[in-house]
Parts: sequence; C-alpha cells; structure tokens
Amino acid sequence: VFAVDYPFAGNEGVLPFFAQADLPEQAKRKIAHENAARLLGL
Repeated sequence: VFAVDYPFAGNEGVLPFFAQADLPEQAKRKIAHENAARLLGL
C-alpha cells in the first residue's frame, strides 16, 4: 500500500514517481489498489 503524508507533505509528485518506478505492472497494481482492496474486503 502506497501513501503520502498529506497535508504535511504535498502529493503532486506521487503519480510521476510511481509511474516511473522500476516495478512490474502487477506489483504497481498491488501497491496502488489491490492490496488495500484485499485487506479491507472491498
């Protein structure tokens, strides 16, 4: 699960950073939403 420290730190750089991360697409999907959905039963 990926998070930012909003409102103490801005989150404007998050999407470009995440998009450029050297990770497989499956890992990006899990970090972005699948892990949280599974954990929270969504």
